[in-house]
Amino acid sequence: MSTSRQKGRRSGGFTLLEVMLALAILGMSLSVLIRSQQLSVRAANRSKHMSVAVMLARYTMVEVEDKLFEDGFSDFNQEETGDYEEEGFKRFTFKLSVDKVELPTNVNADSLSSMLGGGGSSDSSGSSSSASASGSTSPVKSMGAAMLSKQFEMIKNVLEQAIRRVQVRVEWKEGKRMQHVAVVGYFTDPRKVDM
Repeated sequence: MSTSRQKGRRSGGFTLLEVMLALAILGMSLSVLIRSQQLSVRAANRSKHMSVAVMLARYTMVEVEDKLFEDGFSDFNQEETGDYEEEGFKRFTFKLSVDKVELPTNVNADSLSSMLGGGGSSDSSGSSSSASASGSTSPVKSMGAAMLSKQFEMIKNVLEQAIRRVQVRVEWKEGKRMQHVAVVGYFTDPRKVDM
């Protein structure tokens, strides 16, 4: 009779050890799930901030483009800092710089000829090592490069007056670290190109 009673008790419930083991497994799995959820919320928050920062950078670029179109380009580099508090985004700040584009100064007929694929050197057998198959194309390219190099200084000055590089860096604090998005655009002033 005692063996049948013991059998009934064992099949009717859990021992203390089984309950503690189940609670330990449940606790570990819940802590993993909570950590996973925390990382997911943090990633969603970062994604939201990144999207807002890109939108604000584009907004600033459009404002700068309109201002440059209305006022024209200045001959000096411009730098500006500010925030987006008026737009409702207190956390975000920006740094803006507008610079003149500088083109290379050491452009001559030889360098232009090599860029165009002509003007290669000859080896001891007299054959040309240029990219072109026929030797008659190389002098034409060399002449064209020489003509371009004479006009390059004038073209260079006009392009440098007509093109500006605009850099916008939007920053915000996320946790303890600063985050940022940087956008670079090149704008032209067609009025400067008209000669």
